[in-house]
Amino acid sequence: MVEIRSVKDEQELNEVFLVLDRAFRRTKADYFIRRTTIGKPNYDYWQTRVLVYEGKIASTIEIFPTLMWFEGNKIENAGIGSVATDPDFQGRGLGIKIVKDTNDFAKNKGFKVATLFTSIFDFYAKAGYFRVTYPFYEIGEVYSVPQGKKVVTFRPAFLKDVVKIHRKYNSPLVGPVVKDEELYMRSFSFLNEDTWLFMLAYDGNEFTGFIRAREFKNTLEVLEFASLTPDEDLALFTIKLRERGERRRIFINLSNFEKEKITSVELKSRGHYSMMFAILDKNLILEDEFVEKFREKGNFWLADLY
Repeated sequence: MVEIRSVKDEQELNEVFLVLDRAFRRTKADYFIRRTTIGKPNYDYWQTRVLVYEGKIASTIEIFPTLMWFEGNKIENAGIGSVATDPDFQGRGLGIKIVKDTNDFAKNKGFKVATLFTSIFDFYAKAGYFRVTYPFYEIGEVYSVPQGKKVVTFRPAFLKDVVKIHRKYNSPLVGPVVKDEELYMRSFSFLNEDTWLFMLAYDGNEFTGFIRAREFKNTLEVLEFASLTPDEDLALFTIKLRERGERRRIFINLSNFEKEKITSVELKSRGHYSMMFAILDKNLILEDEFVEKFREKGNFWLADLY
């Protein structure tokens, strides 16, 4: 007998963490515990769903509720993650069952879209997901640097300015997570970021932009960028990142809409990120239309994953 539902209590949640630990041998259960509950004051048991097979939790899936920017509107997004089946129950089609059921569950909860990151695209396509891509670039030469601006290292006192800049920059796009001060602090804590790679640009009157980056192997990855004056601020941040990151190569993802505004730095195409969407509310938009919009304005910052 198969039953798909949300976990009932702390004991079942701990059983879920054991399933994840067994399914993902290279990822410790502590990672999933932190991602699911710690630092999430609004966590509720309905967000963790399980497939019970012959009286045992065999598969699990997590819903991460967020709001997503969609060309000036905020829409309810069900971020999907921590999808796993206990090795003892694999090969029985249980994974696809819980994903399909969770799509229906999320739709009934009022979510408009569902998103996930994966490398097994064919598997999730069977559950109604479709793949979209967005480009990432290596920042090359800086052609011109703005005068009269300085860069300051992030402090919590600047959060209101960060949120304001984030909203103005990201609201026209398709995909970025809508953020408030609380969400920023949770993300910052989860990623254990180096504050010296979280910087803001200041023109003497106001903050005009910010950038978050992290060291990854021998490179710097931009976790998030937003600016009221994106062309000059990205040039300024590039200079500072190279100073602070010991001149490491810098990579950033930008939509075509964003890239068109950048002329002061060289952007070398280096490939694409991939993610998958499922349209839960067909009244919102059709799949083909969504793909077209995402092709032009789609972005999902690395920081949005946490």
